[in-house]
Amino acid sequence: MNSMIVLLLAAILSTHHALPMSNLLLSVPRQQMLTPEEATQVLTAILSKNPALGPVKITSVTYANGQYYIRYIRETNCESGTHIIDAYTGETVGGTRSQC
Repeated sequence: MNSMIVLLLAAILSTHHALPMSNLLLSVPRQQMLTPEEATQVLTAILSKNPALGPVKITSVTYANGQYYIRYIRETNCESGTHIIDAYTGETVGGTRSQC
């Protein structure tokens, strides 16, 4: 009985090197995260829907807790703000906007 347990344990330990533990633990693949450039493109597309308002300039992109915080200015109408883009879905989840 003890020799059977030892053989079973040896088989499990030798298999550990052949199969990464992450494949065993994660049966559902993680969704791909957007790059900062892709998140910026999402926001630029949203803010450029009305070209009469003028061009948008991205001033900063920061990442925290699965979200991109993208600051922008639009000088033609004295607008500025920060949009929060979900790093996995590309959806706008919040933000601020101000205009002179």
